[in-house]
Amino acid sequence: MIGLGDLSEPLLRLAGSIDAIIYVAGREQGRPLRWVSPAVERFFCFTPEEWLADPDALQRHVHPDDRERLRGELSAWLEDGAGEALNLKYRLCAGDGRICWCRESLFAAAPQVVVGAIIDVTELMVLKSTLEAVASAAHPRASVLAFCDAMAQALALGQVGWLAPGRGERLVCSYATPGRRIDERWLGEGEALPGEEVAREALESGRSVWRDDRVAAPVPGARGPQGVLFGQARERGLHAARRQRIAEALAQQLAVALQRADLIVELERTSLDRQRLADELVRAHEAERGRLATELHDGAGQTLTAAMIQLDLAARDVPEAARAPFGAARRQIEQTLEDLRRLSHALRPAALDRLGLTEALLEMCAAMGGPSFAVRVDASRLPPLPPQHAVALFRIAQSALTNVARHASASAAEVRLTHDARSVTLEIADDGRGFDPLLATRSLGLQAMRDRAALLGGTFSLTSAPGSGTTVRAVLPL
Repeated sequence: MIGLGDLSEPLLRLAGSIDAIIYVAGREQGRPLRWVSPAVERFFCFTPEEWLADPDALQRHVHPDDRERLRGELSAWLEDGAGEALNLKYRLCAGDGRICWCRESLFAAAPQVVVGAIIDVTELMVLKSTLEAVASAAHPRASVLAFCDAMAQALALGQVGWLAPGRGERLVCSYATPGRRIDERWLGEGEALPGEEVAREALESGRSVWRDDRVAAPVPGARGPQGVLFGQARERGLHAARRQRIAEALAQQLAVALQRADLIVELERTSLDRQRLADELVRAHEAERGRLATELHDGAGQTLTAAMIQLDLAARDVPEAARAPFGAARRQIEQTLEDLRRLSHALRPAALDRLGLTEALLEMCAAMGGPSFAVRVDASRLPPLPPQHAVALFRIAQSALTNVARHASASAAEVRLTHDARSVTLEIADDGRGFDPLLATRSLGLQAMRDRAALLGGTFSLTSAPGSGTTVRAVLPL
């Protein structure tokens, strides 16, 4: 612990005990490290000594695709005097090959010292992207493959398998790098399945298993496990508890995804009422988003609140002149709590349940608008809508406006909501820079909007051109 200036010993002890990576670094561009909490090994598989021995650790381990952007944001912050705290979001390459999503906050704690806090949000990001990817999966096997990819990415696995005796399914996937699948094989009953002994142990016990470099997590079903996700890590014995917890979370989500996919297969096979099953899918999706929102608010929120209380208690034993870093750290925790509240609200907006679609749109647009971006709502008086229609229209509007705010450089946007006896129509138009729709065919956001409309028997269209703004239109039958 060298050159820490006014930072006190109680603060360093507190930093080493919370569930985040706390570091102290020089204020130069490269942020040469002076101290890092032991959590860096638990999260990213680097020992504190390894990071401290590498002056460029904070920059060198950032994902190459995020490195230049991060360097630019840091340079601008330092040039402005590093007065306000800086919040960053980026990917980091862990020591075991994983690509981790990080949220970081840093502030100037002394003339030549910055203090930062890094939170690993990989689990949330992987779950979020995987749920979006399988929201409209037309077959259970598509959901299984998506979760195999997610498990390989989140746990740095070189091989992932799926065993479901009741379904007669045996799958093995190989990965060149975490998350990049190079091979998939659906095996017959007589073919050998690598790692099957660990998978069957998890199936029989109904609990996840970690042994050396292998992990297995059963996927729950109505009458016991319906299958098991399992895989082999690239390195042995690295933080089994954390990997085991992530594997269990993915298995829980796969159970929901399989339920959705099975309902779709049942729809195609029996030609039952399409609308009824679509309603079940939307409700399951929104219920899961609501569960995630509650866990963020009640779980992580309470943990951060407890950390803030501990910080306040520690500050009482420090002389008045040395309390400034405590106040700055407390403000960072408060900002993180506010970010969690916003994310929780975005996952399941209370206004939609409390006020209805029109008022929820008005509230969302008011929050998104500002001095440089005006959002107008033109909504006719709507008849009572089925809950799944209201949710789909709100999510489409939310996604479209988010794209406008992030990418369009628009000064104004308008949300129009109209209806007739047979359908309800949502249009979002902006005056931004526009784009060529042919170049956005792989956009997950556009595909999610299109899928939401199609799931309810509706249509989705997009009109845009460079320099001509963009119009998104969704029509749902009533």
